[in-house]
Amino acid sequence: MKLDILGLQTFVAIVEHGTFQKAADHLKISQTGLSRRLQHFEELLDVCLIQRTTRAWKLSEIGRHLLPKAQRLVHELETTLDDVHNKLIRTRHEVTIACISSIAFHFLPRILLKYEQRYSDTRVRILDARAHEVSDAVRSGHAD
Repeated sequence: MKLDILGLQTFVAIVEHGTFQKAADHLKISQTGLSRRLQHFEELLDVCLIQRTTRAWKLSEIGRHLLPKAQRLVHELETTLDDVHNKLIRTRHEVTIACISSIAFHFLPRILLKYEQRYSDTRVRILDARAHEVSDAVRSGHAD
């Protein structure tokens, strides 16, 4: 079966926002586009998820069954993609260096000056630690 993330997201948005128009606004698409996405998703599954009239809608039995799983999947996917995006931004603009005090005092000022000239938009954090804490920080991902 073909995976339809947009259809799943559309189904969840309609239920969570209460109206087709609010769901369309949330997804930044037209109401017609939203209706088409839902229709395509229902055709793909060969089920009716939302029973519609000209003025109202309600979940079908299969829609009620699918909803909690669909919400969990959509929210998990959104959270995962946000985490990836935030990690990417953080790694682009932040470097954490773990080092012992003698290195921090004697060598780091010169190195950081050159680094800042080349990567001025990057924030540098320094963790002053004991030797075994330095390796632990790097292994755990708390330092680069």
